[in-house]
Amino acid sequence: MRIHFIGIMGSSMSNLAALARTEGHEVTGSDEKTGGHDAKNVIGADLVVYSSAIKPDNVELVCARKLGLPTLSRAEYLGRISEDYETVFAVCGCHGKTTTTAILYALLSSRRPALNVGGTVKLLAPPEKKILVTEACEYMRNFLYLKPDFNVITNVDFDHPDCYSSLSDVKRAYGDFCAQSKLCFVNADDENSAYLLKRKNVVSYGFNSGEMRAEITAFTPSGYKFAVGYRGVNMGEFSLNLKGRHYLYDALAAVVAALCYGLGAGETAARLASFCGVPRRNEYVGKIGACAFYSDYAHHPKEIESELVLLKSQYESVCVAFQPHTFSRTKSMLGGFVKALSKADLVLLLPTYAARENGADGDELYRALKRKTEVELTALASLNERAKALSVKFGAIAYVGAGNVDGEIRRLFGGEKPVV
Repeated sequence: MRIHFIGIMGSSMSNLAALARTEGHEVTGSDEKTGGHDAKNVIGADLVVYSSAIKPDNVELVCARKLGLPTLSRAEYLGRISEDYETVFAVCGCHGKTTTTAILYALLSSRRPALNVGGTVKLLAPPEKKILVTEACEYMRNFLYLKPDFNVITNVDFDHPDCYSSLSDVKRAYGDFCAQSKLCFVNADDENSAYLLKRKNVVSYGFNSGEMRAEITAFTPSGYKFAVGYRGVNMGEFSLNLKGRHYLYDALAAVVAALCYGLGAGETAARLASFCGVPRRNEYVGKIGACAFYSDYAHHPKEIESELVLLKSQYESVCVAFQPHTFSRTKSMLGGFVKALSKADLVLLLPTYAARENGADGDELYRALKRKTEVELTALASLNERAKALSVKFGAIAYVGAGNVDGEIRRLFGGEKPVV
C-alpha cells in the first residue's frame, strides 16, 4: 500500500510515517519545506493522511477527495494502526508527554516495541508488531481515537484554547479517554488530575501521595536516585540522569507503567539509568565563552517556568529567547507567560510562530513583561547576533518555543538542520 502524508515535516507526522514504513508500506510525503503541495502528489496513493495543520482547502487534500481516495487525519490513522498491536501504551498529559513516552520506550526496548512520539527519539531495535508505545495528544481530542491497554496521564492542564473553552472542557476530554482505556496511571500529586483518581481502572502514583509512592533517596551530580513502593512493599531503587523535578515525574510515570506491565525492577532500573534525555528538552547545545546555550520546546507557561527554575538553579544569570506559539495561547495565558518569563534576567521576545492560526502580534505580552523584567523585542533573523553579544553577560541563554526558533540555535553552533 502507498500512503501519502500531507504535512510530513512535523515531528508527529514524520514519526508516524516512519512507523508506516516499518509496517511495510510505501510512504510519500509533502510539505511547504519539501517543495510545497501539488495535486499530482496524491495520484496513485492508496491512502492519504493529513496533519492537524492542514486546511480543508489544501490542494492535495481536495484532489484526493475528488478522486475518491480514502483520507484520514493523523489521529484517525494512528487509531487505526494501533488496533493491529497486541498491547498499546498511550502517554497523554499537557506537559511531559514526549519525555515520558521516550523513557517508557527505553524501558520496554528489550520487548522491541514500535514507537510513535512527538519528538526526535532514536529507535533502539527493529520493532515487532506486538507492543506500540505512542504519545497521545489531547489537541482536538485526538487521543480519543485510541483505546489503549495502558494509559499514562502525566498531568492535566488548560491548553489549546483554539479548541478547548476551559480547564473543565479539557478535564472532560481526559475523563473520556480514561473511560476507553483498560488501565490508567494517574499523577496523584497533580491537583487537576484528582477527579480521575476515583475511577476503578486507575493506579495512582506520586512523590507526595499515590498507591505507587516514590521517595528521593539521593541527589547525584547528574540527577537523582529514587525508590518506589507499592502499599508498603519496596519495588526497587532507580537512578535518573536528568536534572529537574518535572523529569522525575516523567520517569516515575514510565517506571510505574513498566513495573505494572511486568517488567523486572532490575531491567527497569538499568534501562532508566542509561536514558539521556530527548532533544529540545533542556538540551545543552554548546558554549560561547563561559555562556552555556540550551534549546527547549517549552511553549506553555508551566513548561517555561520549569525550564527557567532549572536553569536558575545552575546559573547566576539567565537570558531566555522566547518565541510564542499561536496567538490564541498567548492571549488566553498572558498572565501565566508573564509570571514564568519574569524568572529570567532578560527576555528576548520574538515574533509569534503562528502555526495553524492567522493573526498578527500585539504588544500586550511585551508591555506586561516590561513591568516585571528586562525585555527586548528581537527579530528571529537577528537573534543569533544579539545572543552572541549577550553571551559575555549571562551564564546561560535558552532558546525556547515550539516553533522554528530551534533552527537558529542549530545554525549558531553549525548544525545542519534543526531538531523537530
